[in-house]
Amino acid sequence: MRVTGGLLKGRRIFAPKGLFLRPTTDRVREALFQVISSNFIDNLSGLKVLDLFSGTGALGIEALSRGAELCLFVDSSSFAIKSLKRNLEGLCLLDKGKILKRDVYSLLESVQASKSGFDLILCDPPYQRGHFERLLDFFDKNPNVLSQGGILVIEEQKTIDFPQKHFTALELLKLKRYGDTKLFFIGRKAKT
Repeated sequence: MRVTGGLLKGRRIFAPKGLFLRPTTDRVREALFQVISSNFIDNLSGLKVLDLFSGTGALGIEALSRGAELCLFVDSSSFAIKSLKRNLEGLCLLDKGKILKRDVYSLLESVQASKSGFDLILCDPPYQRGHFERLLDFFDKNPNVLSQGGILVIEEQKTIDFPQKHFTALELLKLKRYGDTKLFFIGRKAKT
């Protein structure tokens, strides 16, 4: 795996072999950031990023390479945290990346009262474990975790669809499919 854009373009990202981690492929990462820059946020400079279920950190590293000011990486797996630390050290990003070994949902509960949300939230949860709807429900009830004008991106398998239920604070802005992967680009509804 390699960084696909920005200052670190072409640099390697360590991804251990095995079934413990399922890093987002280079092709999907590149497409994800192309959609963001073409449709929502043309320049990531100075943005605060939250990378949930971060694994190797590939998504957050991509955001940092493209100019984000800082990224909070969150994962509960010791195996993932070890890989993530190796990547941040190897790419000299320890000053811009903060790592938390924590359950994603307990972290979200602790940041929900924050006055300023994250500009970009990247989620690549394990497939087939009910995380998609749980994340949507959380962010709908706690929209301030995402800054106004910010983007929430959730990666899921191709069989998952956006729920038909009504969300008070969230709206699906764009959906893209790449092979077996779907990317859901979600924003906060404008206040009326």
